Amino acid sequence: MGRFTSTALLGLASGLALGVDIPHKTYECVDDVCAQQPPGTPASASLSMEACAITCGAGSLWPLPSGSYNFGGTLTPVSLDPSTVLITHTVPSAAAKAVLETMEDVFLDELAVIVSRSSTASSASGLPLRVNLDVADPGAVLTLATDETYSLTTTVEASYIMASIVAPSVFGARHGLTTVAQLIAANPAGANIVIASDVTITDDAPGFPYRGVLVDTGRHFMPITQLRRTIDAMALNKMNSLHLHLSDTSAFPVELTSPLAQNVTNYGANSPDQYYSTMDIVDLVLYATARGVRIVPEVDVPAHTNQGWQWGAAAGLGDLLVCNDDAWTVKALEPPSGQLNLANENVYNVLEQVYADVVALFSSDLHHLGGDEVIVGSDDTWAACYNSTTAGAPIIAHLDALGLDRAEPASFYELWANFTARAAAAVGRAYDAAPSDAPPLTKLIQWGGSETAPSAITYNLLAQDNVETVLPPDQFIIQVWDELKGTIAESLTKRGYEVILAHTDYTYLDCGSSGWTSPGGYWCGPYHEWYKLYGYLQDVAASWGTTAGELREAGVVGSEVLMWGEEADEQNFDSKVWPRAAALAEALWTNPEATGWYEADPRMQLQRERLVQRAGVRAEALQAQWCLANPQVCTTDSSSTPV
Repeated sequence: MGRFTSTALLGLASGLALGVDIPHKTYECVDDVCAQQPPGTPASASLSMEACAITCGAGSLWPLPSGSYNFGGTLTPVSLDPSTVLITHTVPSAAAKAVLETMEDVFLDELAVIVSRSSTASSASGLPLRVNLDVADPGAVLTLATDETYSLTTTVEASYIMASIVAPSVFGARHGLTTVAQLIAANPAGANIVIASDVTITDDAPGFPYRGVLVDTGRHFMPITQLRRTIDAMALNKMNSLHLHLSDTSAFPVELTSPLAQNVTNYGANSPDQYYSTMDIVDLVLYATARGVRIVPEVDVPAHTNQGWQWGAAAGLGDLLVCNDDAWTVKALEPPSGQLNLANENVYNVLEQVYADVVALFSSDLHHLGGDEVIVGSDDTWAACYNSTTAGAPIIAHLDALGLDRAEPASFYELWANFTARAAAAVGRAYDAAPSDAPPLTKLIQWGGSETAPSAITYNLLAQDNVETVLPPDQFIIQVWDELKGTIAESLTKRGYEVILAHTDYTYLDCGSSGWTSPGGYWCGPYHEWYKLYGYLQDVAASWGTTAGELREAGVVGSEVLMWGEEADEQNFDSKVWPRAAALAEALWTNPEATGWYEADPRMQLQRERLVQRAGVRAEALQAQWCLANPQVCTTDSSSTPV
């Protein structure tokens, strides 16, 4: 009976399936909004939502161009058959040509993804696509000084569609290719793929040269596949700086090859299959460059150190760490505890080799020194490290030998300042020894400020009167991570510093999580909505009494979203970061002053879909699926304050 019922049901289901004929939803641009058409609309007038949105209203590009633009109104069927797509270029150096050709390959891959997801659209139906790139600068390395501008036109010629891109640099040309890909959409209802074919975009350029995402590989190992997917998503949003927080107390998962530094890898990796080999990193840097992204490495010292540094005594080098036992609750802000033993000269010898290896691997014009949350305290505070009679004994003995008073905070600041100067010099020597084709060091980056520092427990170099001597503004960019209200960022710019904005109440994407060492919620909250990130720079400008357009001139080099890794691994990273990071990407590129999140909402909804469909990102859904098919019906123009 069971077998008969099962067979009968299968037959019934098969018969029913033959009768299913679900039509594609079709759209027409009405009053700058893609309005859903009634069933039975003629195929000749049928457009998918994705196709309709390209030229309707503000279009669907993300980020919105910062220069002048006209999306036209013509959608032309285009053939993306690989045998007919033709890319030509003019570029003034062999190095730039080699990089540009990898960027062109990425563009062709994206076209292939569009075709692969167009189940009923014909990739060969339409005019062939030709792309011409005209690049002026011979440079092949992304730096803070790189001009990422591009201009673009699309036209219909006699027998093909031409996309012409003019750019000062290969990185600007790459952004132009990203825009071309966003001007193409599958159109299942019309059984074709279409392109906006009368577009003019002039001098589209980023508002800020640093547009980043921080990935914390020190607290959770992120496989190369995850890092690549993050880079893909960044490229889709014209973000250009992947900040890798390589190490923390939990791990140091990078293969280092210098004699002493090898032990940092051996003791720092979580497991034999959870570390980045030298080839992993070299390949990742090439992968990122082809997508217009630099990788900024950070080895966070002198605090936030434990795993990877615990081998010193066994190797005859003495203790490289202090405060690194299991009693973390009285020595640190989170487990495990540990800080470098600044009294041990061998710490500097090991660090010299670590820097040499890291700098050679990442070929970045920026290097992050870390330098945050140094725990000093005292025997009278709830947590203490360097000024703990027991846990910090080597440090206290060292201060005594130098004739410095442990009761004076200035003594510990002097010790920390000396360490920072020596670390910066070691990084400089690593850059001097790097291959000749590697970029020179533009500037070092140092964490500055926090929600609570300086305090009796956590010290802050940026609060010292002599900070310009310790961290010279011509050598250091300060990444500011306090809260916007009362931030030190504006005062730092007035002292000559360039700053990366990373206020915890805007850009920390881990905020709003659950507690992870005890119940009661995460240390920061609430969860930051994409609406808030979109208006971040406008809020900064308003608090400084200026405009968003003037922040760059004031010394702001950019910003980044930060996904700290206590509760983020490869399983949930995408949904925590995307599409929220895209909101900051547009703010940093377009630097919008007249446009708010409500006007951007229809494009944000489509960009979330692009992230999923074109980059394979497991981006968080923003609204019910019905809302995507009925743009701006669900979203209300609320005056409520984003959180």
